[in-house]
Amino acid sequence: MKRCQFVQNSCKILLWYFKTSIIHGDVDKNMGRICKLEIWDTCIWQRQHKIKVPAKVIHTDGIIQPIYSDIAGAALSHVKYISQQDTIVIAVVYGNIFGCISVNKSNHACDLVSQFVHHFSHIYQSFQSIDSIAVSDDRKLIAIQSLDEVLVFTIMDGIAEKYVKIDAPDGSRKLLFIPDSYCLLIYEYDNSQTLYEYNLTQFQSKKQLLIGRQLSQSNEKKENVIDISYTFINDTPVIMQLIRNELEGYCQVKVHTQHQDGKTVLLKNLKGNYHRCFLYDDFTSAILVSAYPYYLNSFASNHGMQFWTIIVAELAHFQQNEEPQAKEKIIAQYKIHDEMKELIILETTYRHQDKAIIIVANIKCINNVERTLIMVINYNYPELTKIEYFDDENLYELTRVIYFDDYNLITRQWLSQDPCKRIIKWYEIGLDCITNKSQQMYEIGTGLACKIQVSVWSAYASCNVTVETSPFDLDDGQFLQIWGHRYFELFKRVGVQDRNERFLIEKGDDFVILDPYQDVLVKGHKKQDLPFNLSTQIFSIDNIWPDKFYFVFDRNVKKVRIYEAESLQLLQSFPFGYFTPTTMKWNRQQSLFILTDAKYQYSIIGQVSAQDEFCDAMD
Repeated sequence: MKRCQFVQNSCKILLWYFKTSIIHGDVDKNMGRICKLEIWDTCIWQRQHKIKVPAKVIHTDGIIQPIYSDIAGAALSHVKYISQQDTIVIAVVYGNIFGCISVNKSNHACDLVSQFVHHFSHIYQSFQSIDSIAVSDDRKLIAIQSLDEVLVFTIMDGIAEKYVKIDAPDGSRKLLFIPDSYCLLIYEYDNSQTLYEYNLTQFQSKKQLLIGRQLSQSNEKKENVIDISYTFINDTPVIMQLIRNELEGYCQVKVHTQHQDGKTVLLKNLKGNYHRCFLYDDFTSAILVSAYPYYLNSFASNHGMQFWTIIVAELAHFQQNEEPQAKEKIIAQYKIHDEMKELIILETTYRHQDKAIIIVANIKCINNVERTLIMVINYNYPELTKIEYFDDENLYELTRVIYFDDYNLITRQWLSQDPCKRIIKWYEIGLDCITNKSQQMYEIGTGLACKIQVSVWSAYASCNVTVETSPFDLDDGQFLQIWGHRYFELFKRVGVQDRNERFLIEKGDDFVILDPYQDVLVKGHKKQDLPFNLSTQIFSIDNIWPDKFYFVFDRNVKKVRIYEAESLQLLQSFPFGYFTPTTMKWNRQQSLFILTDAKYQYSIIGQVSAQDEFCDAMD
């Protein structure tokens, strides 16, 4: 017996098993080639139907057909009974193949093996094996899940009328429809142990795609969210989504403002076709960035040599709802005399001292060479804008930011000519000029110990930062002589063999040790220190210096952990499995924080009193 299960909302049971024949005391070679399905009525305890189906099938030339092989083919793994009017419909899964078998109710015993092609309706084929299947009580909705997706279908007489793809949590999941409803429960039991509910009522009754946590993108308008930014203005969470209409060829911004008494949403059309959007704390304008190709001359045009212009625009008073048409103003542009393949904004900030927007970009050229572009844009006095494009003779790849503030940028890069070498670069972003202050090349075999000391007294300029380095893989005596006992203990605090590049960033009583990927290895305050595993994110340098709470996200178990800033005691840990956050920002009081993920969704999480219901806001 393979499985015995009750049929939803009835007194019937469905059981199925693989047929085994015994011939002269030996197991028949045909064992497992046929599967028997039986439907029983438990009220009168009588078998109503007996159906033979192939135990394994194969998809060839667009046809699903039985196969009699112990090696090839997909085996029957899931069976669900769906009875509709005069037809018995049974949903079946063979490996990654989902479909339905239809037979007439009057046919109490039938062999579908030889005629399987005529009775099987192929509905869907996943890239991964289908792990589970669930059916609503009225048997009009069927949900299936594989490793990377969850789909819900409406079925009529064995034919799928429509389906929707659900934005389900990552990890191992179980599916269940709530009785007498079109609400689907998904339990993620591996990472977050969290239960999610998806209301599919509108999907069942109307021909529109709907998922439980958010509306899907409109397929008719071809609108795609291409970027997201967020900030706090007067301690109010503000989120901006940049939307591109592929069909009409224009961009919009959707501004979400989360008030205590609700949320307001503004939608504004843009004149330009932008790629990125940025918001800054207590700054009433949004910054938009785009990159357009151009040809340097007729020779370049004839030979298809494209160069690029980077445009930065200001969208003033974006929260005002006076006109649907936004008024953007170009505040800076720069021509890249390289054949650019991709523009990646690594960091950006608003510097209050000179009221300047700082943008640090990584320029990926067509030969996979990477260049660093730093723009300091004074939108009040454009003549004070400074732009530096660093294109020295060496070729670099895989640029990562190690440290960034209003006046300093420290990056780590690979040397393209020698993949065993890395280089640390320290840029000074001054009020008058932008310079490459120093750089240090090192072998990956010897590693790097780097200490970045941030002064708590110096208000601005590069004098607020000092940088010291040494090889990491030295014998203990040499390492101790260079760094002294305290830093020796800190650098060697976590014995991770494959992490011989460690960056200690220290400011006053607080310090943190990061790897090159901004995963935190150790967090400390005064004499207290707390080691972490290799999958713990801090999201940004700003999160290193908390006032009250220290926040991390553990990718392995998908949990948010909040620690007291000075004692480093764990205060709260809660699962966050419905998306994987990539960025995070607190408000000043650390009573609210905003998270976003790679799909440009957001979540606002805040402190609640005991009598309040915990809730989060997402779009």
